[in-house]
Amino acid sequence: MRTDITSTARAFKNYRVELANFILGTFKVNTQLLLAFSIIIVLLIGFGSLALSEVDAENGHVTHLGDKKAPRRTIQV
Repeated sequence: MRTDITSTARAFKNYRVELANFILGTFKVNTQLLLAFSIIIVLLIGFGSLALSEVDAENGHVTHLGDKKAPRRTIQV
């Protein structure tokens, strides 16, 4: 049973490597690097915008809590 799992894992790994070589093997190294960095930059922009929207939503909740729920206290001198 153990050898079946190991051989299946090796076969899947080899398949993955062959598929990646087939897809990326047609491009030059410069094109592959440009594609990889472009994907990373797009992911960074996407995650950054998601984080900003989440922070903005949290700021709205905190502002609502401070304006509507907390009692106002003023100090008179």
